[in-house]
Amino acid sequence: METNLTELLKHLPAAISSIDTPLQLVGLVVIAIMVILVVLHKAIPSGWIGPLAMVSVAGLFALVGLVLLPTANQISQEAPTQASDSAPARALGPVEILPASSTRRLTDADIAGLGSATLRIARNEIFARKQRFFRSEDLKQHFAQFPWYTPNTWEPSMTDIETANVAFLRAAETAK
Repeated sequence: METNLTELLKHLPAAISSIDTPLQLVGLVVIAIMVILVVLHKAIPSGWIGPLAMVSVAGLFALVGLVLLPTANQISQEAPTQASDSAPARALGPVEILPASSTRRLTDADIAGLGSATLRIARNEIFARKQRFFRSEDLKQHFAQFPWYTPNTWEPSMTDIETANVAFLRAAETAK
């Protein structure tokens, strides 16, 4: 039993660093409670085992966020095979690829692992947030999934950060 616990503890830093959402944090806490129940089941007062087990079972739903559903980040980093299947929203519902692209300058680390089709969508997210119309059908369909997208202009006003990020993403997109 001690060897299994040691193996579990080796993977703990990787599990913690991969947490992207509160749901995943809850999932990790549930796993910790279950490990404690298994390892210390004889030392835990019998009156506590039932409630702790109930919390663990109820928390298994949170594990979906940690184990069964890939994160939006993982989906957006997959290299799409063609532009039509590049939208991560098709897997989990509407998910922005680079949600901070209108508020801060992007870096190479932000786009590491993104293919050219995903970079194209990420670049156009900036325009979509400004309610820009799109001529491309795949972009129209992709952004129509977002409740905040209500196109009303062909030439949105852009901040310096947005303009710089559009140029950065376009350069990365053409380099791939």
